[in-house]
Amino acid sequence: MSVRAQHEMLWEIESACVACGQALDPGNPQVRRCSKCLVAGYCNDECQARGRGMHKPECPQVAIENFRRNIELITGEE
Repeated sequence: MSVRAQHEMLWEIESACVACGQALDPGNPQVRRCSKCLVAGYCNDECQARGRGMHKPECPQVAIENFRRNIELITGEE
């Protein structure tokens, strides 16, 4: 399995911008991710600045859930 495939399996990635709802293109270098949970996605720096306040309250819980799920995927335990 390629490193990219492993990365996609381990990290659940939002497919729409948190701020504007536009579909995210993973090949677009302007796409930004939350550095804490790596789930919330933004079209660009402007959307990241606008959407940060919406995402910030839920971010810690999203990060914890992502971490737990990733450990389960790696270890095969549930």
